[in-house]
Amino acid sequence: MTLKFSEIEMHKSPLSSSSSNMLICPKCQSPYCADDMIKKCIDGTQLHVIAFGVCGHVIVDWVSQPVLGRMPAGNLLLSAATVFSGQTYQHVQNIAQFLNLNFMSSVTFYEAQRTNLVPVILTAWKNYQQCLFDELRRAGKPLRLCGDGRMDSPGFSAKYCTYSLMDMTSNKVLSFAVVTVTEAGGSSTNMEVLAFERCLDELHQHGFTVEVIATDRHVQVRSLMKRKFPSIRHQFDVWHVAKSFRKKLHAISQKKINSDLSPWSQSISNHLWWCAANCGGDANKLTEMWISIIHHVVNVHHFSGEYFQHCAHPCLSDNEQRRKKWLEPLSPAHNALKEIVMKKTLLTDIRHLSEFCHTGQLEVYHSLITKYCPKRQEFDLTPMTARTALAVLDHNNNVDRQQQVTSDGVPRVKTVYSKVSRKWVVKPIYECKTYDYISDLLNSVVDQQETHSLEPVSTSSHCQNIAPIPAPSKSELLSRHCSRFS
Repeated sequence: MTLKFSEIEMHKSPLSSSSSNMLICPKCQSPYCADDMIKKCIDGTQLHVIAFGVCGHVIVDWVSQPVLGRMPAGNLLLSAATVFSGQTYQHVQNIAQFLNLNFMSSVTFYEAQRTNLVPVILTAWKNYQQCLFDELRRAGKPLRLCGDGRMDSPGFSAKYCTYSLMDMTSNKVLSFAVVTVTEAGGSSTNMEVLAFERCLDELHQHGFTVEVIATDRHVQVRSLMKRKFPSIRHQFDVWHVAKSFRKKLHAISQKKINSDLSPWSQSISNHLWWCAANCGGDANKLTEMWISIIHHVVNVHHFSGEYFQHCAHPCLSDNEQRRKKWLEPLSPAHNALKEIVMKKTLLTDIRHLSEFCHTGQLEVYHSLITKYCPKRQEFDLTPMTARTALAVLDHNNNVDRQQQVTSDGVPRVKTVYSKVSRKWVVKPIYECKTYDYISDLLNSVVDQQETHSLEPVSTSSHCQNIAPIPAPSKSELLSRHCSRFS
C-alpha cells in the first residue's frame, strides 16, 4: 500500500533515554558500553545511529526518519516544501547554515526536483487545467479573456517570457506559455507575441470559442489579432492606456506655459475610465465622450455631437467650480491638451476600450509569480514552467477569497500610503489563503518516490545557454582579459 504524507512519522532514538546505558546485546547479553562504540551517519536531515556492545554485536540500529525509495523522507519532503512554497535551495540552505543545522546537498535537492517534484507539479497542473476546461465546457459560453506577458528579469536582458490568459468572468488563469529568447530569434521583443499565440492556440485546440480578449497595446500582438484571429474582438486594458496618457499629460503640464493644466491631470485620467465604463459598448459614443473633455475644461458643457451632446454631471455650483481653475479657451494649456486628446493614434486606441476591460487581477497574479519565479534568480526552462504552474495553482485556488469583517459585520480595511498618488488610501483585508492542494502534491511526491510512475525531466535543456556563438576556451578568455584596475 502506498504511504501517504500524513502517515510519515519521525522516530525517537532509544539512545535518548536515560536508561540507554542498560541496553544489552540480545545475542550474548553483553552490555552497551561507551560512547566510542556508537557510530553516527548523517545523510542530509537523516541521522543513522549504530551502537555496539562490548562483544562487537549491534545492539541498536536506528534511523531518525523512514526512507522513501532510496531517499530519507525528510530530505524529500523538505525539498518539496522548498519548491512548493516558492523558495530556492540557496535560501533554505542559508537558513540551515546560520542555525548550524545539517542540510542536504545541492546534488540531492536538484536530483529530487528533476526526478520527482517537477513531474508531479506539471502533472497536477495538467489535471487541474483539464478540470477547469471541463467546467467551462459545461457552462457553454464563449470565453472573455485578458492576457499579458511577464519577463523573467528586469531590464532588457530577459531569457524567458511568460504569457498568461485569464478568464475575466472567474479571474482564473486558463493557460500560460513560457517562451525562451532563442525561440524568438534572439530578440526579447518577439517573445511576447509568440507566447501569446501559443496560449490562444491551446484554447482553440481544446475547442473553445473566444469572444473577447483584452491585452496591452503591444504592436505585434495587435497585428497578429488582425491577421490570424479577426473574429475575436480585441480590446485594450484601460489601465495601460490611462497610464500612457497620464505620462504624456504630466510631461506637458511641467512646462511653465502649461502649468494651469497640472491640477486637471487626475480628473482627465478619471474621465477616461468613466467613458469606458459608461459608453455601453459603443466605440463611436466612447470617442465623443472622450473628446468632450476639451470642452469641459473651458467651462463649456453643451456641444455638438451625434452620440454625446452634453456633460453627464449636474449643474456645478460656484464652490465646485472653484476647486480647479477653468482653462482659458485656445490658451497654450488648452491647445496642448487638445493636441494630446485629439491625437489620431490615441483616438484609434480608445475605440478598443469600449467593453471596459481591465487586467487588475492579472497584475495581482503577476505579482504572485515573482514569489515563485523571482527575477533575480535564473532557472532552467522546465523548472521555470513548473514554478509558474505553482503560481497559477496558488492564484486559482485563492482567487475567491472574501473580505474579512469585524464582529459587528463591518468590512475590514487597512490604510496604505500610495507612492504613485502620494496619498493615504484604504485597501480591503481578505481572508487568509488556503493551501489544501499542497497536501495532494505532497502525497503525489511520496507516491512518485515509491512507484516512479512519472518520467523524470531531462537534464539537458536547449536553452541552457542563450549565446548565439559558441564559448571559447577559458585560457583564451584569460589571455584576452585586461583589467582597468591593474
